[in-house]
Amino acid sequence: IRVPHVKISDVDIDADGFTFKFFLKPYFLRLTFPGEVVEDDRTKARYDISTGEVLVHLPKKMKGEYFDGLDMLTTLLAPSKKHAKPVVGSSLIEMVGDESVVAEDSDDSLDW
Repeated sequence: IRVPHVKISDVDIDADGFTFKFFLKPYFLRLTFPGEVVEDDRTKARYDISTGEVLVHLPKKMKGEYFDGLDMLTTLLAPSKKHAKPVVGSSLIEMVGDESVVAEDSDDSLDW
């Protein structure tokens, strides 16, 4: 992760399930992996001051699991709909329009 000219002590890294988040003002990165990752004592991050890059090593939850599509940056950057938590109290279906209006049946041809 390239983040030049920053105070690296303010970095916040979070790995939870399928999501990895990196925050260091003014930078924010969220990646959604095809498999689960964990943040534990095996997690490592190193900052190279000469290049301004942070190298992060995240362990997989299931060692040896194959993560397909890691070369597809747009897929990694897109929020996951598959693993998203539903919003409590929200309706996924919304009625649109006025139900009292009945469509007209017209056998007349249109006069263009």
